[in-house]
Order: sequence, then structure tokens, then C-alpha cells
Amino acid sequence: MASVKCPKCGEKVKVREGAERLRCRECGKSFAPPEDEDEDEDEREEAEEEEEKPAPKRSRKKPPAKKLSGTKIAAIVMGGLLALGVVALVVILIVRKGGKDGALAPADQAKVTADNFRSVKPGMDLSEVEGILGGGRSSSENDMRDAFRKGLGEIEAAMEAGFARFGEGAEWRRWDGKSFRVWVAFGKTKEGQRAAFSTALEQNGSTYTRHEGFTTFAGPLGHDLDELAAQRKKEDAIRNDTKWVRGAQAQNLLFGEWRNDQANSFVFAAGGKLTEDNPVAFPRQPGKEPTFRVLDDKHIEITYPSLFTVPPGQPSPFTPKDTVRKYEYLVNQDELALIEVTPHATLAGLALRTFYRMPAKAGSVAYTKLIAPALNDVRGNTAARQSALYKLRRLGKGAAVAVPELRDFAQKTTNLQIRREVEDVIRVLEGKP
Repeated sequence: MASVKCPKCGEKVKVREGAERLRCRECGKSFAPPEDEDEDEDEREEAEEEEEKPAPKRSRKKPPAKKLSGTKIAAIVMGGLLALGVVALVVILIVRKGGKDGALAPADQAKVTADNFRSVKPGMDLSEVEGILGGGRSSSENDMRDAFRKGLGEIEAAMEAGFARFGEGAEWRRWDGKSFRVWVAFGKTKEGQRAAFSTALEQNGSTYTRHEGFTTFAGPLGHDLDELAAQRKKEDAIRNDTKWVRGAQAQNLLFGEWRNDQANSFVFAAGGKLTEDNPVAFPRQPGKEPTFRVLDDKHIEITYPSLFTVPPGQPSPFTPKDTVRKYEYLVNQDELALIEVTPHATLAGLALRTFYRMPAKAGSVAYTKLIAPALNDVRGNTAARQSALYKLRRLGKGAAVAVPELRDFAQKTTNLQIRREVEDVIRVLEGKP
């Protein structure tokens, strides 16, 4: 049904067929319908709206894609491979210059030798080790174990892996020489990664030889790698001191009695005879005394015979082995420094020990370092006095230079118990029963 606008208010009014008058419901106006219905308002509005609509766009068909020829495909593939190669080359260069692999120095096979390997010490950081062996590369315990298994067998491989696990090794490095391979495990410390374990394998044709390195122990009672690093620097400072006698003369100065600040002693005598006075040492039976031999003007070797003896004819699950310890020694007329360089030394934390020549003489280094402090403590409190008298008693006749001062102190003290204690020590220093 058509409609027209009210001439008064403009509201649409429906047109009924045959009606002569129309009435607007909105305003009540009555009016005659238009004579030409083709001019109906709704139809005109719809026509106007249609004219305002944009004409629909014609869709254009895309031309079919051209197929790539085999030559172009090959070119694209080769270009991609070339790009990957360039990226790989950049990564390798970064690694070699100290990137992901951590190398700080260029690899140098000539540096990977047994002598340089022995110069690597516990507590060294990576830059120090690479300063000795050249640039290394990343490795692992499994890599080391596989090499030992192939060269020496499963037992040797398991033993070496066991030594490695005693310490705090977390990151492994490997160095390859012409016929010599080195592995070092680095542990995490407050000051960074430090060497905690080392080992090496030498190949001569089809024969393999294991070279012992060092082992450290983790845990509260184990080694502190940072302290070992500090101790090593102290050792280097001692080595570089100009007070030491060098060359063949050093071998002759080694002989005699030496005591440290704990009154422990070594007495080196002719024929390799060694006497040791150490409260923590195991008692020795006749024929089981330690011996020593001078290797060169820098190193000595001390051998402790095994305390275990297998009775004749009795089976034994193991063969008793002697304990051999190797030391670097630095000596002059008054002092002796022993630096332990034993591979896999279980007492790596006690590697440096300093001794003084006995008997002590007035004004000597032994008097300054051992006797004078003890005499001062004798005049101190009870604990200090007891410790000093115990130390003087152990020094024995080597501390005879202390007798005059001890006798003077005994005569002046009014405490009879202290006087008796001091007089007992005087008799020991004089060699009296």
C-alpha cells in the first residue's frame, strides 16, 4: 500500500485505493490524495536511495601464476645454502675469538705437552690455563671417559671419572696436541670458574699412557678453589724470591734437620735416610721408615713404605703400595720451602710448608720464627704458656738457645707449679733425662 506526506506536518499517510480524501493521524489535517500515484513519496525516496548507491566493482580475474623453471629453483636453493654458510662462518669466528665456546687464546698444538700440563695448577682460571696450553675447546666427562676407555680400558676410565667427581668440576675443557690430550674440569666459585681437576692421555702408536694431574675435594671439609688460587700466588711469590740458592749447591744445603712453626721436622741424611717427627704420622716399624731421593736441583721425592704386610703364603685381595710424594724445594742456609707437586695429592690445601734450620742459633731465622715467639708466650696466660712449653719440648736440643731465658724466668716466678714445668722443659733442651 502506497503512502504520501501530509502537506501540514510531513508525516506519512497511507493511501487507500479509491479514497477521495486522506486524513493525517498526527495533526488531523484532511487532504485529497495526489492524482498521479507514480509520484508516490516512498517510491521516489527508494529511487533516490538507489541512485546514491555506488555501482558494484567488477571483479578481475588474476592471470595464472607463471611456473618457475628448474634452473630458477636451483638458483634459489643454492642462494639459501650460501646464506646459511655465511652465518655458520660468522658463528665459528665468534667462537674462536672467545664467543660461545669460551676460548680466550688461539689453539697451539706445540703448547700441549707433558711439561706444560704439569704447570697447570688447581685454582687457575681459564685464561691462566690457556696461557700455558693455548686455546682449548668445550668437552665433557663422557668425552674424557670414552678416550680412556678406548686407550686403557674400562677400569682406568672409571677410576679417572671417579677422581673427577670428587671435586666441583662443572665445565670441561680439552686441549689436543700432536700425541697428547689434556682435560681440565672447572668448578664454580665466588670469583668465577677455577680448575678443580686435570688429567692427560698420551698416545705412542697403539700404546696409551695416563699422566696424572690434580684432584680437589668438594664439601665443607674439602678444598676452597679461591683459597688454592691465593695460595698458588703465594707460592709463585716465594719461588721468585731472590734469597734462595740455585743450582747444584741447593742439593747440598738440603741435608740436615729442619723444623716448622708447629715443631714438626724432617731430617735429611746421607743415603736417602729420612727421619720425620710429626704427631699425626703413623708409627713406623723398623724397616718401614720413609726414604727420600733428590731428583734434581728443584725436586725431591719422599717414599713412605706401606704399613700393611701380607704374611707369607697368605692370599691378599690387594697388593700393598708405597706412598710416593713429590715436592719442589727451595732452600738456603736458614730456610727450606717445600711445595707439594704430587699428582692427585689429597693434601693439596697443605701444599706449601716452610721449615727452619736447626739447631737454632741466636739471631738466626729459626730463633726469630720459632724460639722468640715461644719465649714470649711462656710469660703469657696459662693456655699460651702450656702451648709454648709443649712446642719447646718437641724442638728438643735444637732449641737449647732458649735455656738461659727459660732459667731466668723459672728463678723469678713465684708459682712453684710453673717453675717445675719450665725446669722440666729445660732438662729436655739440655738433653738430660
